[in-house]
Order: sequence, then structure tokens, then C-alpha cells
Amino acid sequence: NQTRHRLRQSWYDALDGAQAHFRTLLTSHSSSEWKRIPLANEVRSPSKGKSRALGVPELTDVIVHRRASKTGDNIYRAVLEVPVGDGPVSLGAWKSVLITPELRKEWDPAVEGAQLLEMFDQATRISKVNFTLGWPAKSVTLIFSMTLLQHICSPRDAVTISRTFNDATTLIDISTSLPRSPDEP
Repeated sequence: NQTRHRLRQSWYDALDGAQAHFRTLLTSHSSSEWKRIPLANEVRSPSKGKSRALGVPELTDVIVHRRASKTGDNIYRAVLEVPVGDGPVSLGAWKSVLITPELRKEWDPAVEGAQLLEMFDQATRISKVNFTLGWPAKSVTLIFSMTLLQHICSPRDAVTISRTFNDATTLIDISTSLPRSPDEP
């Protein structure tokens, strides 16, 4: 079906665009355009006790930077270095958590729930994400194969396409909202 092919191609184009944008952000990581944002609880002294002794990261360990885009929107970068010790590290568990939409609510406080809609290939997936109330998500309604999502999206829902890249030392998961279908009512 030609319409379905054009729709899928627009999805891949959106993901390719997000991936290209991510690459430009990576190449500018040391640019002076990135301004450090102090977190509210950075003024407190680091917590002491068992969790710090075990090396469990806390919010104060996250370093946040902000950069204005050409459109005037802000882009945020959050970095958390996790101590892993001297032994070999497997990113398999991290990858499993990141690529399983149903687990997103466990690590993303802005998400109320998520579900996998379709796997394009081993690295690319379509998910529906339901954000918590108050999240400033734009209304996204998409007709997925002209049936599935027509009636289930609300202003705090998003349909995303994601692709995961990894090797032995790096894990990157890129997601972006799907563009609206030109056939959408």
C-alpha cells in the first residue's frame, strides 16, 4: 500500500532527523553555548550514610546543562556518571530497561505508562507514551495503520519512534515524536 509506505517513510525520516540533531549536540558538547544549571539541592551537603557508601547515585550527582536552540527553545543535557567498579561491565541490563516501554515509568517520573506498538526491526520500535498530568506534551494523534491509535491518544499522550545503538562501552537510545499523518482527520 503506497499510503502506508509513505507514512512509514515519514516515520523513518523523523527518526533520522532526530539522530542527525543528536549528532550535532554530541559534537558541540564542549561548546560555551552549554550553560550549567545548578540543581536546587546542590546547595545542601552531600548525604552521608549507607547509600553514599555503596556508590548509589543521587540527584545531586546529575550535572545539567542548558543550551538555547536556533528556534529559541531550550535543549537540556543531563549527565550521570555511575560507578561500576573494576570488573567487566555489561550494558545488557541497561539496554533492556531503556528499550522496554512498559518500564519507562520506573525511571522517568514524567511518564504514567507506556506500551510497545510495533517493532520495525531489532533496533527500531514504535511506542505510545502516556505522560503524567501537567507534563507539557503537545497533542499527538496518529492513525496507526488506520485503526489502532485513532481513539486512544489524548493531549498528554505521545507516539514515539525509537532506535537503539550499542557496543561494548556505549548505549544510546534516540526517540522522537512521530509526525502527524497527512491522512489524519
